[in-house]
Amino acid sequence: MMLLGLVIHSSVSFITVPRPTAWPYNDANTSVLFDILVFFIHVFRMPLFFLIAGFFTAYLYYRRNPWQMLSNRMARVALPFALFLPILFPLVVSGSKFSIAGGVNGGWNVALSYLSKPAGWYDNFRTMHLWFLYYLILFYALIALAMPLIEKATGSWAVTVGPRLGRFIHHPLGFLVAISTTFLTLLPMRTPGLDTETTFLVQPKILLAYGVFVGFGWVLYLNRDRLDDFGARAWPYFGTGFLLSCAYLAVALSKQNLMAGKALAAAAMWTLIYGFIGLFVRYCDHPKPLGRYFADASYWMYLVHIPVAIWVPGLMNGWSVRAVVKFSIVLSTSIVFSLATYHLFVRSTAIGAFLNGKRYPRDLPRLQEPAPQAASQAA
Repeated sequence: MMLLGLVIHSSVSFITVPRPTAWPYNDANTSVLFDILVFFIHVFRMPLFFLIAGFFTAYLYYRRNPWQMLSNRMARVALPFALFLPILFPLVVSGSKFSIAGGVNGGWNVALSYLSKPAGWYDNFRTMHLWFLYYLILFYALIALAMPLIEKATGSWAVTVGPRLGRFIHHPLGFLVAISTTFLTLLPMRTPGLDTETTFLVQPKILLAYGVFVGFGWVLYLNRDRLDDFGARAWPYFGTGFLLSCAYLAVALSKQNLMAGKALAAAAMWTLIYGFIGLFVRYCDHPKPLGRYFADASYWMYLVHIPVAIWVPGLMNGWSVRAVVKFSIVLSTSIVFSLATYHLFVRSTAIGAFLNGKRYPRDLPRLQEPAPQAASQAA
């Protein structure tokens, strides 16, 4: 889900319907393919991310205690947010000004003028692409404060409430309740889907909407013995979710029936979430060295790719090439830059320990696992 952020931010400069509040630059060369790609990823990516966050927050809560959980999450999430946001913000703003002003065709002076005045670097300071870390911090604090009180009043969720709710995870009624609940949380949104808020002013509607997914992830952890059940219907869920996403995209772009768009968005979110969990349970149910490497790298890659994703389109401003070519250049540059800097300067250094909790050997991952027999002998 982190790495899909690179795909979205490499695409959004080339969509046909500009979204200046979310992404200030729109290239002259566009393609509807990128509207579809951004819409499709946006349907499930952050809901699934918050669900995973809820799952592993519950893991820390029950394996340790509320305050150790909070301490761990503050170290891994709050501190990186506080450190990286002020560093990245001027780089992103200057890149936006550079690209909007024409990039190589007149944008240098505008960007340099902004960078030469540090006093104005943090005007209109926002959370940018790290908005979800800000909301995660809020969730962690709320959980640490509220869960001990809730469990004192209702009994241990691990023993009582969680298993009872877990019976509905794979029940049609439970699935319908999940969709209906998300539909209700979408009603206050400006668009058919989930809004994104990059100011520091907390939006209760966004906190509530994503809280549904955090809560589901929490319940899922308490019923983790039922994770394998997702794999049995992975492809039907994924296929249905894809079709619902197409219908949602058609309604959202027509801007004619907001209520139908919200209903389709809620249904698409949950079917895709069930589908993706099922696919990963089914096909990624054992360690993979390459997958683990990218999982370790993804946090850093997401944090630092955003200046590349806004500066590189400006460097290509005026190029008479297809949007898909420009997108490929932006995405490949973002991946190469963020992955190279991770491998050379992060993975086995104090920065890596700061982000991921430990330093890893600076070894390239094996492309294939050892054969089971060889692995057994090695063990």
